[in-house]
Amino acid sequence: MQELSQFPGETLKVLFPLTPHAHRLIADALGWHEAQPLLNYIESHTNCLQSVGQMLDESSMFGVVDIEEVRALLARVPKESARMMLSLFVEAGIHKEICYQVSAIAGWNRERVAKGIKHHSQVAIACLGLLPLERGDEEVLERYLRLREIEGMAHKFGPQRRVTHKQAAYEGMRNLARLADYADTTLMEWEMEARVARDRSPEGRRWQVSAYSITLRLDGIDISLDIERDGRLLKSVPKEVRASAVYQEAKEAVQLLRDQLKRLRTNLLEMLVASEKILTVGELQNLVRLPLARKLLERLVMVSGENMFGLFDGERFVLQDLDGSLHPITQPVRVAHSYSLFQAGVLTAWQREIICRKIVQPVKQVFRELYILTPAEREAVAFSRRFAGHWVRGNIAGSLLGSRQWRLQEYDVCFKTFGTIQACVELSQASYYEGFIVGQPMLVGNIYFRSTVRSYERMWEESKKYIPLGEVPPLVFSEAMRNIDLVVSVAQIEDQQMLFCSSEVYERRRELLQALLDDLSLAGVTLDGHFAYVQGKLARYRVHLNSGAIHIEPGHYLCIVPQNWGGSHPQLFLPFADKEDTRLSEIVSKILLLLEDDRIKDESILRQIRSHI
Repeated sequence: MQELSQFPGETLKVLFPLTPHAHRLIADALGWHEAQPLLNYIESHTNCLQSVGQMLDESSMFGVVDIEEVRALLARVPKESARMMLSLFVEAGIHKEICYQVSAIAGWNRERVAKGIKHHSQVAIACLGLLPLERGDEEVLERYLRLREIEGMAHKFGPQRRVTHKQAAYEGMRNLARLADYADTTLMEWEMEARVARDRSPEGRRWQVSAYSITLRLDGIDISLDIERDGRLLKSVPKEVRASAVYQEAKEAVQLLRDQLKRLRTNLLEMLVASEKILTVGELQNLVRLPLARKLLERLVMVSGENMFGLFDGERFVLQDLDGSLHPITQPVRVAHSYSLFQAGVLTAWQREIICRKIVQPVKQVFRELYILTPAEREAVAFSRRFAGHWVRGNIAGSLLGSRQWRLQEYDVCFKTFGTIQACVELSQASYYEGFIVGQPMLVGNIYFRSTVRSYERMWEESKKYIPLGEVPPLVFSEAMRNIDLVVSVAQIEDQQMLFCSSEVYERRRELLQALLDDLSLAGVTLDGHFAYVQGKLARYRVHLNSGAIHIEPGHYLCIVPQNWGGSHPQLFLPFADKEDTRLSEIVSKILLLLEDDRIKDESILRQIRSHI
């Protein structure tokens, strides 16, 4: 100690973060005796994350920090020495994450956090939720919206970075919920979304510009502005209105709601359908307070108790079954997955009901692709080769997987965590260090599942302990396969005449087309295998349910390329708001067009048909 005291203070400060074995000695030499508890906390927190035998936690990038514990600790430590200690660790890159978080809780690094966020620093993003609040609830809402904005920037990055960027935003949200004394992140999210709708963009909000009135209209999943003059609805925006500051304010209100709609669909509803998360009566009541969430939930089938399925009615707080009977909600409910509807034997009935009522579901539910374990997979025990052997483009596959929270690890394996289960797919040529190489083909291999509860000490051995496919929860299995199916279908390398499409996708498309045809009372269409056979007035046609290719029977190709597939036909209706499946709307449009081939006006199409009759 005496020898250390002879060194200049600046020299000791440089040495301090770089000599782990001498941290306490140097701290004493610097006169930081009372800061030892903070040093102990920093080291123990880091050791906990890195210790051999520590259970892996995929839900946290930087470790969970107890805000109250840190505040109590800092209250016992001299401010000057604490700030210096934290600053030295951060600048040296030692214990950086925990020191960054402790400084944020104390409010000592506001400028550093702000600067870090501008440069997309993930630890800075997570720390935005830890900075002390100065303006109460209004500041909580501002930070919530800022974190949502940051989350939306993930699309600018590559597949691997996109996932970690979103995770950092989620950790910022979780920290903010703790800081603002919410029981959990979900409750904070729902309350913040309700405040956005109530305070900033309430349904029916009105503005006035001279003789024109502007009204915010919320119609299901459509959000728009109605502009009236003398009680008459105008089809276009007058120049006087367009140039006004009031109109710009109204447009901002619309954008806020559209952003909220996107968040609810992608963050909440997709999760509720994919996982069948249980909603307590209280949680559902809180959701109903949010007007947009209520309108979206009323388009989904819920299940209560022992297979009591029904459409949600938010006003009466009941479920309405297929017979029209009303069942009060007095116990927890779930948003039904297509697997549950299938197992209960009511999937087809609910598909017809949704079509009959012309309900556009905010996410795919009753027509959601369903993947059931096959006998071959059951015999294989641990590995599924359902999509093995397909070559896909690395950049497209990476984009699709990254947007669905799949992450790349070493040994050409991509994984996604479902609670305590990790779904894994082998993608040869993918590199942990280089990510998904642009233009680099990748070969899809085995799909398997393993537990996320394993230790570092036995990682190599336990990584070989796969969960038998028959023991994987059906919803986890189906959702994992659905993601990989999408990748193989969209990112495949087109070296064959016919693009790949799984039997599950064909089945859902046949079910949807049959329900649409029954609802429209249209005869003349037969669905068989991969084709729809259409009997028109002039000829008989065969439409492929994946490519949309049309042949005049027995085998003459018919080229039809209208300007706007999916939106021009007056009878076209799809029961979900999923814009990714544009090919399906094209196929439906073609079938409806061919049924009335005698009314086709395009001479180029008619010449092709007549030449082969």
